[in-house]
Amino acid sequence: MPTLKSFSPNTLIARDDSRFISNTVDGELILMNIKTGDYIALRTSGRAIWEILASPITVTKLIANILDEYEVSEAEATADTMDFLKQLLDQGMIKILTN
Repeated sequence: MPTLKSFSPNTLIARDDSRFISNTVDGELILMNIKTGDYIALRTSGRAIWEILASPITVTKLIANILDEYEVSEAEATADTMDFLKQLLDQGMIKILTN
């Protein structure tokens, strides 16, 4: 299984919708793993990243989108996005298309 070290700025990633169903409840996007029953709730930036990942995108372009949308430093956007991508990868919610 790919790890966080598998990500480079040009890594092409996308969400893996095959394992999850989703619904919006009170402004939160709720995703449930159809195999395990585990769920995750996404708000604000997490939800924005999930929506962006509907189409394949490089890590660099994803971070650029976050910088355009939120008033954060590039260092903070990069660190937070990479942490979130690791969580998504660990949960099997994203796939690495090219490295």
